[in-house]
Amino acid sequence: MIDGNEVIINCEKEQQRVEDWEFAPGDVIHLDIYTTTADEENSMGKEAEMRTTVFKREMDQQYNLKSKHARAFFSIVNNKYPTLPFSIRGFEDTTGAKVGVKECLNHDLLMAYPVLSQKLGEYVA
Repeated sequence: MIDGNEVIINCEKEQQRVEDWEFAPGDVIHLDIYTTTADEENSMGKEAEMRTTVFKREMDQQYNLKSKHARAFFSIVNNKYPTLPFSIRGFEDTTGAKVGVKECLNHDLLMAYPVLSQKLGEYVA
């Protein structure tokens, strides 16, 4: 599970406090790394207008999709990427994938990983 309760927050704030925990043998650690040339006050990225192509299945949501393309797309997602993020570039039928993503997002079956940006002239990685 990618989004668990055991996290290390880079810049902890009052509203984002988490409980302490210890690494255990067999734990798998996932790192989200974000770096920018902006100063510390403006270091948090803003969601860009570019369309995201990376998504993750929301495991606690269920819905019977209406369109044939969406059902086919969601079936592939459940078989190949049940818990890990994926890109729609990995699908053979990209048109069907785009239709499926739209319907899945409308019914909260997928979570999008947004593209982050900074003000003009700053770099983000």
